[in-house]
Amino acid sequence: MTQEAVIEKLAKIKRMADSAAAIGSEEEAQAFAAMLQKMLLNHKLEMSDLEFEQMEKEQPVEKHYINYDAYPDIKLRRTRVLWIEKMAGIVARAHFCRILIHPGSSRITLVGRKDDFVVAEYMIITLQRIIEHISDKAAYHYRLECQRLDGNGNAARGFRESFTLAFIRRLAERYEAEKKAMTETSTALVRINNAEIAVVAYMKAKFNKGKAGALSHSLSSFNPEGYRRGTEAANSINLRANALNTSSGPKKLR
Repeated sequence: MTQEAVIEKLAKIKRMADSAAAIGSEEEAQAFAAMLQKMLLNHKLEMSDLEFEQMEKEQPVEKHYINYDAYPDIKLRRTRVLWIEKMAGIVARAHFCRILIHPGSSRITLVGRKDDFVVAEYMIITLQRIIEHISDKAAYHYRLECQRLDGNGNAARGFRESFTLAFIRRLAERYEAEKKAMTETSTALVRINNAEIAVVAYMKAKFNKGKAGALSHSLSSFNPEGYRRGTEAANSINLRANALNTSSGPKKLR
């Protein structure tokens, strides 16, 4: 498959995912997003050495500013947000990119090659929507459960934060397992390592000074039930393109 054909197919899958999200089909949106990630990795592994070298020449590693104006439903904060940075970092690495953060903002900038950062951007936006939605919904229902038990819902303290961070940590484990399963050959490992080395070298050369440090990962109030449910929720997210074959039909956003 030519590079142009790959880009067109990626664009087609993205349009399908956008349509699914627009009608509120959470499961279908996840499935299409998974198709993007799997197709990107497969394409890298299936290219000949000459095609891979040509791609590297035509698509240098560069910065890519996410145009948040194109995603009006994505809430931007005037402060850095731990879970957004963690999720974006995980997704970026899964798509051969890295992230740059903006002090005093929840914006994310990507560093990578065009084919990679286009897909990474879409996955970051898709997962931010999903995490915002399911964590809000889970926290609301758990608070109601706690109010029925103790009358004031104190047991729900820290639930949403614990749920979100557990979700992201489990997501990272699943991404790593997916990547390992698809890169068992020595050729695949060399290809993937080369893609990552180029991005890391760019980051060191351009941004070694003056970048903001990582946010603290400590929780203000750890909630064991939130952590458990967040892990379960991450296990149900479709990283492979099989969600459309479920017998129960697509889940709707509510």
